[in-house]
Amino acid sequence: MPPDADPLSPVANRPSGTTRRERLIALAWASPFLVFLGFPVAASIDAGLDRPESLAVLVCVGVLALTYVASWIVNPTAPASRRVTGRFITTIVLLALVQTALAVVISRVAGGTGGPYLASYLAAAVALLSPVGLVWPLAAATIALSALQVILLPGEPPMAILTVVMSLVVCLMARESILREDRNRLAHQQDLLLSSERERTRLSADLHDILGQTLTGITVTADLAGRLVDAGRIDEARARIDELTDLSREALEDVRAVVARNRTLDPDSEIESARGLVEASGARFVVVREGEPDPGAPAVFVAHVIREGVTNALRHASPDGVTVTIRSDGVRVVNDGAPRPRSGFARSRPVARSGSGSSSGITGLRDRVGDAGIVTAGPVPGEARMWELSLVLSP
Repeated sequence: MPPDADPLSPVANRPSGTTRRERLIALAWASPFLVFLGFPVAASIDAGLDRPESLAVLVCVGVLALTYVASWIVNPTAPASRRVTGRFITTIVLLALVQTALAVVISRVAGGTGGPYLASYLAAAVALLSPVGLVWPLAAATIALSALQVILLPGEPPMAILTVVMSLVVCLMARESILREDRNRLAHQQDLLLSSERERTRLSADLHDILGQTLTGITVTADLAGRLVDAGRIDEARARIDELTDLSREALEDVRAVVARNRTLDPDSEIESARGLVEASGARFVVVREGEPDPGAPAVFVAHVIREGVTNALRHASPDGVTVTIRSDGVRVVNDGAPRPRSGFARSRPVARSGSGSSSGITGLRDRVGDAGIVTAGPVPGEARMWELSLVLSP
């Protein structure tokens, strides 16, 4: 466990980005549907609890209810990731097996009907808990399972298949609504982050204009002072030199203002901002501290790398986790998503240049760092799904 990861926090223990509170909310939303299990329970009680088939139905109903509830507790709701976990496979397979067993027991043992309707519980779990790549295949498999039960079990009405399909449609619409809300929340947070960056860019541009005007004044005044000295007009030349001194002080103050604004970007603030963005996207965020960069420019460069690395991960990949490792000589930001293919992310030179095809963000980062360090961006060797952005500061 990384040093600043709380092992008791819901973020540290959540599966694929869903907090304990969100899982309990999902469970509270799903639990009322357990009332429909009351129908086979009531039928068993009416038939007599002294009959073995009635007890078999009750046992299967209890196992189905427990498995259904457990699936909502241990799996994230509407995951945006394609990662398939062992918990998900186990709960879905158990749901399918227990529901099928209950349908067979109701039909073959108790002599009743209605078992295929209970495939709606499997449909709800498939629609709302499946990883992105498995939603439609498992939905089709659920419909096929209910159809097989209707065909193979005597007396089962075809309406059960339509009920399962309708359950899938409703739950898939609910899933899309959840994902849309997550996308909107993430977009809002990214807009806030980008607006802050745009404000810094605007201030820097304004100061650049002011410095440009001041430096032009210095050049003109110095030239005039030189010509006055050549002409022997010493008093006038001295006045121009005094003016030149005032302009130089003004330029120095402007430069200090620019540096002060740049230094407001610090690693700790960027980590907190990145944590909110990553966790809002449903991914894990881990910080490993192996050291601290020196104050001033090194810390500013580290903060910029953290911002760019997290922004790239959220824009160009679908990570399950983002890890930021801070060292005294730099920083490394790694995500485990598979980014869209891009060119130009080879090891950079320690000068203010980048290879052709690099993104504007990476190029700007390399330009900003310049001779102060080496920026590396690209896939992690030997790790198919790992992508990194790192900075190694020059000694």
